[in-house]
Amino acid sequence: MRTNLILAGIAAALAVPTYCTIEAERATFTVYDDVPRLFDGFNPETIARIDIHQVKRDDKGEIVKGRNDKPESEMLRLQKAGGNWVMGQGSKIVGAPVKEDSVVTHVLQHMEQIRRDEDALIEVNASDEKLEEFELTEETGMFIECYDAQNRPVAMLVKGKSAHDAKAGQSAVRGHFVRVKDRKDVILYEQDYWKVLFDNNQWIERVVIPREDVAKIVSMRIKNAHGETEFYKDKAADVAWKLKEGPEGVGAVRQQEVNAKISQIARATVMQYLQPLPRGPRAAMTLQQLGLSAPENSAVIKLEDGTEHTISIGSKMTDKNEHHAQFSKLPFVVTVADWVKKPFEFDPLDLFDPSAESVQPKDDQPKDDKAPKEDGNK
Repeated sequence: MRTNLILAGIAAALAVPTYCTIEAERATFTVYDDVPRLFDGFNPETIARIDIHQVKRDDKGEIVKGRNDKPESEMLRLQKAGGNWVMGQGSKIVGAPVKEDSVVTHVLQHMEQIRRDEDALIEVNASDEKLEEFELTEETGMFIECYDAQNRPVAMLVKGKSAHDAKAGQSAVRGHFVRVKDRKDVILYEQDYWKVLFDNNQWIERVVIPREDVAKIVSMRIKNAHGETEFYKDKAADVAWKLKEGPEGVGAVRQQEVNAKISQIARATVMQYLQPLPRGPRAAMTLQQLGLSAPENSAVIKLEDGTEHTISIGSKMTDKNEHHAQFSKLPFVVTVADWVKKPFEFDPLDLFDPSAESVQPKDDQPKDDKAPKEDGNK
């Protein structure tokens, strides 16, 4: 007992200097969560609309001017609809689904992380010349504006040039120069890579059938030049596919080949969103022109919960290795890469073993009259 008391006393004595050392080091180093942010309290979950715009430039980097010799602008709007991000007003493909990961990676995480401490502050109340140098003016900067569901501005940022080749004092710096829209204080955001493009391809969601839903498929009806073939399972968890409709006089289903075929077709992705699908009579006319009114290649996919997806492949584009396509869950005319069509190009017979009747036993095969006789005479 006495030994335990002595050890406890020694431990307590050692704890005091250890605690003092930790507190001293806390004063020396800055805790990340304690660093003030440029947009204090910014919460990505509250953002419902993002506007990104900048002055338009030609291939030579010259400002494109319009009426009254005023600079033209290019703008991208992303907004939430039904809880999901879509292309906003002003886009030729308004309503097209947007990858949430892209919104977070290219915009929201940066707006949340930009610091405004003394180390990040490069210039206080910068002059117009300095703003021009950092490409933070109306004509040189990129404006990124975030709004909440009530269209109230939450964070208004001007993104300037990369600091990769710039210098602050004698030390090389890295990151991007930024400022709040209505202020002239220049901040260095120490993030090496941050590129925001106006190209729709940076934003659009290409996956139509979620990857986790591929494992929930219970039937697929495939139509191609050879006709229609349908496979099904009673439950998604079942291993074996069964033939519901297809070629007659065939043997067992080749499970590995069918699994691969269904997986390939279900994982079809979009290359481009061309335009919203017109309504009324124009819709039928558009589909006919693109080879989608009676497509030669199509698939109807059913999930265990009753959800149904239809994929239709139409005519080939004249200048690309892409085909016009339509997905039942997308009210758009889209294109798919040539590899998306490839899985449709097969003979259904290749998905089955030969039937027992088609393989004649050797004993039943007719004898060759020209074969040598047993006595060796011909």
